Amino acid sequence: MILVPYVGLDPRVIAPIPEPVCLESVAESETAYFEVLSRYWGQDLIVIEHDIVIHDQVIPEFLSCPEPWCAFPYRHRSGLVAPALGCTRFRKELPNIMDELGAISTTRTGRNDNSRPKIWQRLDTRIHLLLSEQGYRCHVHSPEVEHLFYGWEFSEVQL
Repeated sequence: MILVPYVGLDPRVIAPIPEPVCLESVAESETAYFEVLSRYWGQDLIVIEHDIVIHDQVIPEFLSCPEPWCAFPYRHRSGLVAPALGCTRFRKELPNIMDELGAISTTRTGRNDNSRPKIWQRLDTRIHLLLSEQGYRCHVHSPEVEHLFYGWEFSEVQL
């Protein structure tokens, strides 16, 4: 399953993704991304966020990688990031962490970010925390994928 959670759809993001692809809007609430991930967790899942442009090696490498959790890095304001949810693959054999993910507090993550459980801004770090606590490590592929850097000025582009 290839999942594209989006607020806006950019043709540069969608064009290189092979069919079938599941497009899921996460614009309706701060917790919509969590709710979408919860629906698809437990199956082989590739997540490509709405501001990531993949290259031709991404899908073949995700499909052939034996690791249960892997990602392609991308540039962000803070530098090269991985693992993050931007371009990530989760295998179905990973434990179901969704209940715990939905309840995790900012004090547990060690960050004083004042974000509430299930909110989209910290899903990546919280998934990383929970999977790492159970002994999983994210396998990072290369080369990096392109991040479109919408930031707070994201303007919605619909296909």
